[in-house]
Amino acid sequence: MKDIPKEIRDYVTHRDKVCRMCGKRLTDSHVHHVYGRYSCIPDCLGVPPTPNNNHPFNLIRVCPICHMEIHISGMMAGLREAFVKCNKELAEIEIYWIPEDLEKFFRSKIGGRN
Repeated sequence: MKDIPKEIRDYVTHRDKVCRMCGKRLTDSHVHHVYGRYSCIPDCLGVPPTPNNNHPFNLIRVCPICHMEIHISGMMAGLREAFVKCNKELAEIEIYWIPEDLEKFFRSKIGGRN
């Protein structure tokens, strides 16, 4: 979580009330990059470019146990596209819309591109 801006972390925390891997209610959680910070996210997924891949479409909240399992076992490999697509669909639901000020934040971080 150290490199994810607070505004983005807050949005993901609001969106993901349970661990996205096991469904456990979250008291302590980690925000995990679906595609790594320095990975190439496939263009077909339509994730806007952001520094360190910190767009909410590319982030999920997970419990500490699942976060450790993701990194040890590589269990995320076959699920990446599905998570990004699901996050995009959630952003279309009114209660999970990405706030306009957060969209402005993204644009400011990528040099003002729309």
